[in-house]
Amino acid sequence: MESLQLQVPSWYLLLCVLAGLIFAAVLYFRDRTFQDQKPLVRWAMTALRFLSVTLLSALLLSPFLKTYEQTVQEPIVIVAEDNSSSVMDPMDAADSAAYRSALDQLADNLGEEYDVRRVRFGEAVEEDSLADFTDQVTDIAQVLEQIGDVYRDQNLGAVILATDGLYNRGKSPLYVNQKIAAPIHTIALGDTTVKTDLWVQRVLHNRISFLGDRFPVQVDISARRLNGRTATLTTQKIEGGNARTLDQRDIRIDSDQFFTTVEIILDADQAGVNRYRTRLSGIGGESQYNNNSRDFYVEVIDGRLEILVLAHAPHPDLAAIREMIVSNDNYNVTVSLYKDFVGNATEYDLVILHQLPSAQHDISALIAEMDAANTARLFILGESTNLPRFNNAQEFLAITGAQRTPNEVTAIVDKSFQLFTVPENLEGQIQTFAPMSAPFGDYGVDPSASVYLYQKIGNVDTQYPLILFGESGSTKVGILAAEGIWKWRLYDFLQNSSHELSNTLLSKSVQFLTVKDDRRRFRASPEKNLYTDNEAISFEAELYNQSYELVNDPEAFLVVRDDAGNEYDYTFNKTDKSYAIDIGKFAVGDYRYTAYTDYAGQRQQVNGRFSVQPIQLESYVTTADHSLLHALSRKYGGDVYYPQDLAALGDRLLADDTIKPVLYQSARNQPLLHLKWLFLVLLGLLGLEWFMRRYFGGY
Repeated sequence: MESLQLQVPSWYLLLCVLAGLIFAAVLYFRDRTFQDQKPLVRWAMTALRFLSVTLLSALLLSPFLKTYEQTVQEPIVIVAEDNSSSVMDPMDAADSAAYRSALDQLADNLGEEYDVRRVRFGEAVEEDSLADFTDQVTDIAQVLEQIGDVYRDQNLGAVILATDGLYNRGKSPLYVNQKIAAPIHTIALGDTTVKTDLWVQRVLHNRISFLGDRFPVQVDISARRLNGRTATLTTQKIEGGNARTLDQRDIRIDSDQFFTTVEIILDADQAGVNRYRTRLSGIGGESQYNNNSRDFYVEVIDGRLEILVLAHAPHPDLAAIREMIVSNDNYNVTVSLYKDFVGNATEYDLVILHQLPSAQHDISALIAEMDAANTARLFILGESTNLPRFNNAQEFLAITGAQRTPNEVTAIVDKSFQLFTVPENLEGQIQTFAPMSAPFGDYGVDPSASVYLYQKIGNVDTQYPLILFGESGSTKVGILAAEGIWKWRLYDFLQNSSHELSNTLLSKSVQFLTVKDDRRRFRASPEKNLYTDNEAISFEAELYNQSYELVNDPEAFLVVRDDAGNEYDYTFNKTDKSYAIDIGKFAVGDYRYTAYTDYAGQRQQVNGRFSVQPIQLESYVTTADHSLLHALSRKYGGDVYYPQDLAALGDRLLADDTIKPVLYQSARNQPLLHLKWLFLVLLGLLGLEWFMRRYFGGY
């Protein structure tokens, strides 16, 4: 259906008609050119001019055609199937075939009236896919969230969710915050029989630990119908094909519904990805034994950075600095007064010099040692700092004409700073933090320095730096030109009930100063060091020329070796300026890799390790959770059905008069100027008039 619409009052069309009449009358009745022609000729040319002028005038009013279109959207019914292996485990071949046939028949029957979408879920949600029950992970919440997102504005009639109610990834489906405007009917699969079983329910542990540390491992143990029995819990470290026992203890089961938590402390004694196993001894009568053990992996890093804080004298800043840095597990902090320090400062990754050099402590010898070792340093200035000595100790900031009275300063963020990023809420709040005390004087900043914060003195924004960074050769230098950072820490807690923002500020500064430049010409590494056996493993590599520009002219190769000595050879794929490869899934185990290339007559090579851990989640809990399905269906206004009731579910949905098509009407505006036929009409009118005027001697 179409209608002509104007953007101005319709009486404007009368003006267009009037314009056409005036043009035609003046041209053919006032002008005497065609007075000798027959009246029919003059009236014909008058009509042509009238129509063309009127039409052109009307087009200047920008009229448009409004077209109304109606579409009918059939109701959508989603059939979502749990694709995890636990669904089919309780069924024999005959039951499995009968269930699959009944579900397919249900989808076909509904498809005669509705738009049926088949979905399977487990490790991922896949539309238009039928279940093959091979996934080792179940995430019910994920499929509900995707249905809510994708079908939010569509005519969703019903959702059929076929699952056993067991999930081992994601949050509880009962807590999914999605408004699904359709009932969810669940098909209760699996076996709810409580079996005699003992299993390791969960192992909680640190993903990363540092060499030489000790880390806790929490093992949750469950048992059913084994009251009065005793099991042995053994914790082992798996090295190659050997298992070394680290801990062993007895577990006394004192109820038929048994649960306990055991905490074990292990030593991080070997760098790299370490594989551990917790194993319960089997007890006669268990329904299965493959859930009696769990492997877990901990990456032990030999890379904790050592930070030394040297101070002129005791100060509240020192405790604050220590707490702010050790909030990051990557750092160890040693705090000492300069006069008491007897170690070697060059053995540390970063030295923080609090109000040093001072009048009492000329640290020029220490500065020379750190320069020779390229030791990063952070100067924190204060009342006791000897500014002439400080000016000589570094090249990025010079403070002259200083007086003993300090300035009370707050911070202004330099928006152009690019050495590292900090959260936006930190940039917004840092300007409101309590004032710090900065030396009074004239500040001269080297052009190579990068200023992060400037000083605000009272209500005056200055160009005096508060925090800046520079790099001299391979040595990184930071300067905090004020004391009183402890006030920032307290103010942060007062405002935000945490120290997160102030900790982040110093942690980012320390991170920048301690990062060592990677000068290797060839770099290669996997996406991560620990995979599960259902994940594809990918590598990336980069090659740099003598000017440290990315190149990928030569071929690059990868060799992966397992513990048995088998080798797998690959050739990297070339990307824009680097290399990448996906080598697929690997079996559980520890692997070593060598990536190499030949460039400019030299062999460039990188060695490393990665591990693959098993994903055995589906075998640990096998008793179906139908109570969750009842709660889920109640929440969304549906019901629970069993495999033998699928025909009844189909009859109910086909008879449900709330599931009906929806009629949508949309309007589309099309300007008349865009109509090609109208252009042809105008061209015809003007062309015909021109021809008649030529023919009858008007030109």
